[in-house]
Amino acid sequence: METKQINHEVFINAAAHDVFEALMDARRHTEMTGEAAQIDRKPGGAFTTYGGHVSGKTIESVPDRKLVQDWRASDWKPGYHSRVSISLEPVNEGGGTQLSLEHAGVPAEHVKEISDGWRSYYWSKLPAYLRKRQVAAVRLFLEEFKNHSNLDIVDTTWTKDCQLHVPGMTLPQGWAAQKQVGAMIFAAFGDVHARPRASEYTGLRITSTGSRTA
Repeated sequence: METKQINHEVFINAAAHDVFEALMDARRHTEMTGEAAQIDRKPGGAFTTYGGHVSGKTIESVPDRKLVQDWRASDWKPGYHSRVSISLEPVNEGGGTQLSLEHAGVPAEHVKEISDGWRSYYWSKLPAYLRKRQVAAVRLFLEEFKNHSNLDIVDTTWTKDCQLHVPGMTLPQGWAAQKQVGAMIFAAFGDVHARPRASEYTGLRITSTGSRTA
């Protein structure tokens, strides 16, 4: 059987951790694609996505960095699997991710279909999904922290190692600094009200694609 390899290079305007979790967390994967997914991320663990149209097992899983899977579509020859390798490289000080896909051993007659599928079902959906999650967290923070003086919302909307920078002040990492500054602002300006502003988002760039005979 003739097989080929698909190569995609994709820039996504989101942290590598968020990209990895969208691919490997069953709930997030389902939210992103709109189709049922069951994923065991441990080496040797089975997965099915798109309601069982795609299935396989996890070969290697390095959180936020690398994913290797045996991968097959439901209409392929029974028992035959290709090999998907995805690497994630943080860029822009961790705010973006360069994703490299190598999909080897794809039956030649399915190469265009599978390559287009990666574009349509993943690379076009990931940025919108991740942006929606980011915006939801920001809006929750603005509403609860800024508008309702809820200091504890920091615990669920900021990372534990967050760093707040305020001119003239040296603050430690973590939630306590954000809460400290927030309490000072609330005491000084009791009528602060914040509103989010919609903005355009173009968080995806596929820089190159290709295939070759294996």
